[in-house]
Amino acid sequence: MGKGIDVSEFQGKINWNKLQNNNPIDFSILKLGNIYDNQPNYLDSEFEYNYKNCIALNIPIGVYIYNYCNSLSNLITGIDWIIHKLINKKLQLPVFLDMEDQSLICEGKEKLTLLCSTFCDIIKDKTNYIPGIYANLYWLDNYINANKLNHSKIWVAQYNSTCQYKGKYMLWQYTSSGKLDGINSEVDMNYWIDGNITSNNIITQWQNMMNLTYNCNLEIDGIFGPMCRAKALQHYLAYQNPIIQNDHVLFMQKLLNIAGYTLEEDSMFGPNCKEKTIAFQKDYCLLVDGCIGSEVTEKLLNLIVI
Repeated sequence: MGKGIDVSEFQGKINWNKLQNNNPIDFSILKLGNIYDNQPNYLDSEFEYNYKNCIALNIPIGVYIYNYCNSLSNLITGIDWIIHKLINKKLQLPVFLDMEDQSLICEGKEKLTLLCSTFCDIIKDKTNYIPGIYANLYWLDNYINANKLNHSKIWVAQYNSTCQYKGKYMLWQYTSSGKLDGINSEVDMNYWIDGNITSNNIITQWQNMMNLTYNCNLEIDGIFGPMCRAKALQHYLAYQNPIIQNDHVLFMQKLLNIAGYTLEEDSMFGPNCKEKTIAFQKDYCLLVDGCIGSEVTEKLLNLIVI
């Protein structure tokens, strides 16, 4: 579990060095801006500053966009604007659509779910980013059918000692009253719940796992180079008899779950692992064979690593 923040221009000019020296965070979700039906879309005035500082300090980044669009066609136009603003941006966490404006409630659950699913599908199809939806617990329980949001991540807002959302979620915003050195106002605080892979050293964790599982003698340098590719190919995972069951399988199940391909994390490469691997290979235009070798491994690792 990692702890992070989400910030916008309302936090003013953040002293990111002071923040990381005194209250280090595992990730940050930055506000990109707002999209509208009837007025120009708005880029948050601190987005570029916050992004550059997070990159400099190796803080994993996601973004969110506050949605004022009731119209599907205007939402699609807004998504094009979002994609344009994110050109050449490195993100390790999802691009979230913020669904909380009261003006949207009149659309009803079916329409609101359609807005969310359209956003997620376009982000997935047109970019290498992971799509996600942000909403509070009441919205998720009553206005959004998360089961129809394929390959997307859920970010739940509930200011409470526990999160009571019953569905699968990646992030939990647990307070809006955080106080951290380097930020002159209160700030939203979040937990990263999605498995125990919670930082920007995914390749390092993979290298350690491969060494422990197979005695690979990989250098722990966080670089997926030729030796890593060779070991991933040598120890490829496939559905076979007897079923492969080890920590390598578990690690890849966690990565597939982070990428939105829901799997039971049981350490066994069974038929469901093969099915989800095939889906991943098709979605990312890889060789479709249902096996996790060097190509699938490298793609999964680089989906969420700096």
